[in-house]
Amino acid sequence: MSDDLRQRDLWLDGSRWRNIVEFLEHSGPNGATLDELDRARVCPIQSACGLVLQLRRSGRFIHTGETRLTRLGRPARVFVLRKFAKLAKKDKEAKTNG
Repeated sequence: MSDDLRQRDLWLDGSRWRNIVEFLEHSGPNGATLDELDRARVCPIQSACGLVLQLRRSGRFIHTGETRLTRLGRPARVFVLRKFAKLAKKDKEAKTNG
């Protein structure tokens, strides 16, 4: 693979990575599922899976413990940026108690 292609691939991954972070920033404590990232055309689900793993390992965001149904009716994990984790937990407790 040429250096130009490697640079392009790194740029694409960086761009998708930023798109995911920006989408989660906008989503706030509600977070998003991989299906929602794909549906919003933030990142194709095939790419999102690997990028989400990288982002989780970096500590940038976490799984809330909640799930939401995908377009196919299957449960999917909800992810939020780490800074929204406490708010997401409070929202979950309020739903449980309320």
